[in-house]
Amino acid sequence: MIADGGLPDIPLVYVNAEFERMTGYSLDEVVGRNCRILQGPDTDPADVARMRSAIADQTPIDLTLRNYRKDGSAFWNHLRILPVRQPDRELPYYVGYARVLDPPISGPSASEPALRIPSGENRGMQPESFFGIADFDGLVTEVSGGQGGDAGDSDRKWMGIPLWDLPWWKGAAEIGTLLEDTVRRARLGQSTHRDLEMVSDSGPSRWAELRVEPRVDDQGNPRDLLVSMLDVTDRVEAERFRHQLKEVVENSPDGIVCLDANRRATFTNRAALELFGVDAQDALTGQPFQDLIESADAAFDLGVLAEIEEGGAWEGLGAATGPAGRRTPVSIAILRHRPDSARDDLSLILRDRTDVERRHRLLLAELRTARILDNTSSLDEAIPEVVHGLADTLGAFAVEYLIPGPDSGWQPFFSTGEGPQTAAPSPQSTARSSDLADRAWARLKPVWDLPSNADGNAAQPHMKGSRDTRSVALPIPSESGPLGTIVLHFSGNHTEETAWSEGLSNVARSIRDFHRWEQTETQLRAARVAADAASEAKSRFLGRMSHELRTPMAAILGYAELLLTRVDPESRSMLEVILRNGNHMVDMLNDILDLTRVEQGHIDLTDERFSPVAMAYDLASLMRVRAEANSLRFKTHYEGVLPREIETDPTRVRQILINLIGNAIRFTDEGEVGLTLRGNADGPNPTLVFDVTDTGVGIAPEHLETIFKPFDQGDPSTDHRHEGTGLGLAISKQLAEALGAELTATSKVGVGSTFSLSLPLAPGIATSVLTDEDVERLTSLADPVTHVPSVELEGRYLVVDDHKDMRRLVAHYLTHAGAIVQEAADGGEAVRLVEAAIQADMEPFRAVVMDMQMPVMDGYQATQIIRARSPMTPVIALSAGAMKGDREKALQAGCSAFLAKPVDGGRLLSLVEDLVSDGRDQTEPGGTGSHTPPRLLLVEDDRDLSDVTSRILEKSGADVRVAETGAEAIETAKSWHPDVVLMDMNLPDMTGVEVHRVLRSQDGTRFIAMSGDGSKREECLRLGFSEFHLKPVGLGVLKSLASPGEEPST
Repeated sequence: MIADGGLPDIPLVYVNAEFERMTGYSLDEVVGRNCRILQGPDTDPADVARMRSAIADQTPIDLTLRNYRKDGSAFWNHLRILPVRQPDRELPYYVGYARVLDPPISGPSASEPALRIPSGENRGMQPESFFGIADFDGLVTEVSGGQGGDAGDSDRKWMGIPLWDLPWWKGAAEIGTLLEDTVRRARLGQSTHRDLEMVSDSGPSRWAELRVEPRVDDQGNPRDLLVSMLDVTDRVEAERFRHQLKEVVENSPDGIVCLDANRRATFTNRAALELFGVDAQDALTGQPFQDLIESADAAFDLGVLAEIEEGGAWEGLGAATGPAGRRTPVSIAILRHRPDSARDDLSLILRDRTDVERRHRLLLAELRTARILDNTSSLDEAIPEVVHGLADTLGAFAVEYLIPGPDSGWQPFFSTGEGPQTAAPSPQSTARSSDLADRAWARLKPVWDLPSNADGNAAQPHMKGSRDTRSVALPIPSESGPLGTIVLHFSGNHTEETAWSEGLSNVARSIRDFHRWEQTETQLRAARVAADAASEAKSRFLGRMSHELRTPMAAILGYAELLLTRVDPESRSMLEVILRNGNHMVDMLNDILDLTRVEQGHIDLTDERFSPVAMAYDLASLMRVRAEANSLRFKTHYEGVLPREIETDPTRVRQILINLIGNAIRFTDEGEVGLTLRGNADGPNPTLVFDVTDTGVGIAPEHLETIFKPFDQGDPSTDHRHEGTGLGLAISKQLAEALGAELTATSKVGVGSTFSLSLPLAPGIATSVLTDEDVERLTSLADPVTHVPSVELEGRYLVVDDHKDMRRLVAHYLTHAGAIVQEAADGGEAVRLVEAAIQADMEPFRAVVMDMQMPVMDGYQATQIIRARSPMTPVIALSAGAMKGDREKALQAGCSAFLAKPVDGGRLLSLVEDLVSDGRDQTEPGGTGSHTPPRLLLVEDDRDLSDVTSRILEKSGADVRVAETGAEAIETAKSWHPDVVLMDMNLPDMTGVEVHRVLRSQDGTRFIAMSGDGSKREECLRLGFSEFHLKPVGLGVLKSLASPGEEPST
């Protein structure tokens, strides 16, 4: 039971369950009442007086007195009362231990309470409930075995046995010595009490408080010993737990600080002392909370902390700040607890975050280094920023960067830190850093020096004067040897060298990798410069060689053309061989230059929207004539879901397809050539495919892999039977790749081949399944892919051709320019339409476009009739024949001009515009009309080429003058005012561009460029030349310049 000595009348504040069982009173019935409720009529007032006196003196007391239970029954109570003091209380609590002694022990004095021995029915003696009497030899004379009743037989067996021989002692030998000493002290009248560990029959060991007190008779002489044992297991375990808890707190790796209600330190464990950098708890006791902890957390203030509910906690990050200025990063947990209603204490749990902060700093150093290196292209420029970043991020107060010196030592590249001396370290400091660098390079990893101090040999004059400093050397290796060494100097004793070294090694690896990348980039740049120089040299060489080769070839071919009309048939066939092989050489030269431009990326791609169906139709119209000239059928097909429009470079697509179809015609001896347009709009990657098929010789599987390589024609056995350079497919392949398309081939020898151009389509592009009517509508309405000049026509025009596709193509060109077109399928129908217009007094046809080979009535006969009925109506001849005899026959029949199939829309419209302008009929030489010879200034420094070219032009009807230099050309043009200037771009005194710049303001003069270097085309057209022609300029082109109504031959 517990009574509060600080309250009036010292009331009971607590009793345990054993008290309730022993007295019959419940806890609620006794709390707040004095223990006198247990006293009754037979309670000895002297015992009560002794008890009150001991309480007043705040001293322990043991006594036996008569008490009464709640039901009024009396019992002897052996009572021990102990005062328990608290540091914050003036008056103690009183803890009473009570035992029932019934019946009383007999003794010589009736006034002395007897010791009653409880019976031990049905159980053996238990040490925690032992009461007895022993003589001065320590022999047990009387015992009690339990809670009431006499001692049983099993208890009496302990009588006559020395106290130290009782069987429940744990550690009997030691206990024996203790008890013998206790009996000896009792003989001298001294009481003894101590806690002993007992072996209990009920299980685990228990603890009992042993008390041995001498008893005296009325004369005060020692009579015997009163021996009692009280179970104090709970108290001992509580004390043990408290001791263990204290050990845990003291040995905790986390710092623990207790604060009182005034928020001042009252307790710190060993870990906290280390965090604050002090040796004794007194250095922190009484220190205010604000001086111990700092945090950047906005919630970290006393006002917020005061609101922490009991049992709750606040957690955050901060630093432990010691009296000596030491600052240790910590994670903080603050717990609030109330020992009593009058107190409000806090406990701080601090965990050292030095390692975490260090790892964080190392990671930041690595990331910062990587970021610096990512944003630079030069290690020399990056190193100062990297080293500064390391010092800043890792907290080094000084840093040096050493580079290999000329004498195989180390020399400082730069240094930074605090204080003016750090910019230029002392020789002694540099020597120590160099020694550290040598050791780092010997181990090829970061090396730390020994801690330095203010008066030791390791002190470094250029550093801070702090007591502890550490330095580390970080080697930066490369494949070619040392790049340098970074030396970092830190305040404090850095003991976790392994963790730091691993992070620093990562930084070194980043610098090394960047250096490797920098060297590779330097080599690549040098290689690119060399490759660009070689490519530029190659381009210059090809351009120069092109010019040098084309100029003599132009002369050769020109003179051969002139000689054709002046030699006998045998010599004519020889000249034709010269012309054929000369033109083949020119074609090969053109292909080589085209391939070079594609390989070097010197091609411009322009995305335009156009109808692929219209393109297919246009190509079919153009290439059908060539196929039929080789006795081949040409078919077109449309399959699948086709887009109405696509967006890519139509010129390049057309170039690829013309090349593929031309190859198919050239390598097919009989059968057919086809163009199929396939749409594949399903799936995530929709495509549009142009298939070019033939029934030609086919390609063996072993040759399919090489046909797209330059100068490869597949089967070598076909090389001599089919002309070609073997460059067309290589050019087409690279053009397809430039468009993002794919060009593939499948073939079977003796059956034929299929070349497929697959163009990617943009997702969501409009598609449809085309019917025959759709195809007809699209081919009639869509703009042809051929780019035509902006020509505006008025009036009625007649198109005559037995091929429907050709009629529709020519009609489309004319209609697009604004003409009103009628069509006729043969010459007879054409004649009837002309006569009907004359008889009905209708507007006459402004011009007639006439095919020469037709059934019923051919174009020659129809032209003669039309020219006889309507002399002012120009007739333009169309023919698949390109020989001079075909042209002359058409002109003799009365045609005003001649166009060879396939028809070029731009040339057709320009020719029609010239013929119908001002109502003039510009009939070619040999025709029925007349014209004024055009003035043509030929500017060419090669005399052979200028001679043959001028002869061809004069023979074709032009008035020609020749200039061999740019100055001569300028003088002639200003005085003569030519209609056309045909100018070489490479003149001895100035370039053709410079000549053009002087003369371009001259009205009515057309400038045409010619050169052996095809790379000048774009520049010339951009600067205002109306045309550009590669040497040798074709005979047809020259004749068309001399006779504006003539179409160049192919």
